Amino acid sequence: MGENITSNGTNTKILLVSDNRADVGNIKLRLEESIDFPCYIWHCQTLAEALAYLDEKKLRADLVILDLGLISTANPKEIYKKMGDAAQSIPIIVLTGAGKEEHDLATFVMEAGASDHMVRGQFTRIADAIEFSLIRHKITAATSKQNLHYHDHERMKAKGDSDKRNGEKKQYISWIMGGYSVENNEEEER
Repeated sequence: MGENITSNGTNTKILLVSDNRADVGNIKLRLEESIDFPCYIWHCQTLAEALAYLDEKKLRADLVILDLGLISTANPKEIYKKMGDAAQSIPIIVLTGAGKEEHDLATFVMEAGASDHMVRGQFTRIADAIEFSLIRHKITAATSKQNLHYHDHERMKAKGDSDKRNGEKKQYISWIMGGYSVENNEEEER
């Protein structure tokens, strides 16, 4: 099932989902020739097998290469949707055929969040597609984390501003009603 393309360092784990032996062999060959970082390819022939691995957490993939022309599944959009749901934030590179319908399919999955698209059998840029997808994913994750921290900071700031305004309102109401400020009274006692 799994095959180590390079063996030094931490391996990038790639889940390759395809039932086309020629494409699988071609992808592995291209990666052996051109990949600049260590990777480990885990190959599944069916969507069900790939989903089981992701669902059972047997494999924590860094990237998925998904053939949308799997023979065992009739609807390519459904293949992508199921894999996208299972993979969650893992980048997905989709493989389609050539032609108008396949182009429309590629456009659909790219709009749905696929990381990249390749035409089956045309794998000259597979190493770049993988590397760029991983870089985009890393940047997106870092940006999301920064945005989360920013929004948390803004919520805390807004809460602090709200608490301050509420305190000022209470003090103002107390003065209007003829009362005195506890803070002013404490300062006078010092």
